[in-house]
Amino acid sequence: MEPPTGAEGRAALGDAWFELAGQSSRRNEPKLLDRATYWYRLAEPQLKGVRKLEVAGHLEDLEPSDIAANVLDELTPEHRRNLIRHENKYLLFVNEIMTHHQAEDWCKSHGATLVRIDSHAENELLVDHARGVRRAFKYFWTSGSDVGHPGKWRWSDGSPLRFNRWPDSTPTDAKGNRRYLRVHSSQAWDHWRPTTKHVFYAQWIVKE
Repeated sequence: MEPPTGAEGRAALGDAWFELAGQSSRRNEPKLLDRATYWYRLAEPQLKGVRKLEVAGHLEDLEPSDIAANVLDELTPEHRRNLIRHENKYLLFVNEIMTHHQAEDWCKSHGATLVRIDSHAENELLVDHARGVRRAFKYFWTSGSDVGHPGKWRWSDGSPLRFNRWPDSTPTDAKGNRRYLRVHSSQAWDHWRPTTKHVFYAQWIVKE
């Protein structure tokens, strides 16, 4: 089934997830509220009147409280709509194309890092979310790289890959510059040159 593209349909889907969260266990509630927030954020800019006020009220209640207030203040309304939570992370789809190094600098300036992907479920979530925001996106940058250790891929925090979606064997390009991990809209991983411009995900780790 195709996801709704109109504001009313997106808001209604947000309502459904919100109601389901209220009926769920405490363990499942955060994930369901994240889905409600995602659809409310997509819907809110195009809504009008009372319905817009209702959705804005829900978003105010659902606004993440464990990201520093100064970080939230620096995010544009579009950025806030593109912010989701997954497990112990807040993940922001930045719908602006940048080189890998520019994306890293943007993240650092906002107290974040480029995304680290820890599971197949998270990989799928990020691609689905990116499609919902930018339907025609082809790749997004991550923090993965094998710079300094060819063929041994790690995230920017130094941790090794817990899983991978390389289409073949783990790649290496020791004599070239395809040393940075990007994710394709098919969910497959690829390694490429940092000077290419893509959209990207910023990540904040929530301290429980």
